[in-house]
Amino acid sequence: MRQDAKENYIMIKQHAAKLFATHGVEHVSMQQIAKSLNIGPGTLYRHFADKGVLCFHLLEDDFNQLFDDFDDILATEQSNYDKLDKMLNALLKFKYDNEALHLCIEQHEMKYLFKATSHYKKLYQSFEVLFKEHPNAVFITDMLLNALTTRSFQHQIYYRKNSLIHFKDNLLKLYGPLTKNIMKG
Repeated sequence: MRQDAKENYIMIKQHAAKLFATHGVEHVSMQQIAKSLNIGPGTLYRHFADKGVLCFHLLEDDFNQLFDDFDDILATEQSNYDKLDKMLNALLKFKYDNEALHLCIEQHEMKYLFKATSHYKKLYQSFEVLFKEHPNAVFITDMLLNALTTRSFQHQIYYRKNSLIHFKDNLLKLYGPLTKNIMKG
């Protein structure tokens, strides 16, 4: 990428993040971003195909940190149950802290493209390894990740009035027994 293109990319991300923080992700359009930056829509769309892609790129550093945390958790000598507990804590906090950006990704074309990204594959692999001894590991991992979509997350938190801890504990009750080496207490 040319230097001026890199600078535009960074400038757009920083400006969009400020607009989203001020007005809310759902209230800022791609046209508003381009207009407030005094750039043409083509320049904006050259870098980000739609708002979902822009939101995805705004979460890139946070995704990388989440995966670093997962790697640290997976490298421990704890039981798979304990690893699942800690990974769910990290993922639910990540969801909560970035809820509007996640929802933006899931409401745009990006939701279909997300499952083809290295981020999704890493997320999937991180959880699948916990169920690898189970004959239905693929299905179990798919269902767990579907339970953690932003819409499901919002339903549990806002409609069912579950706290993050209660939501996580319920997921552990469902998926924890499917890990191979549960530590008996």
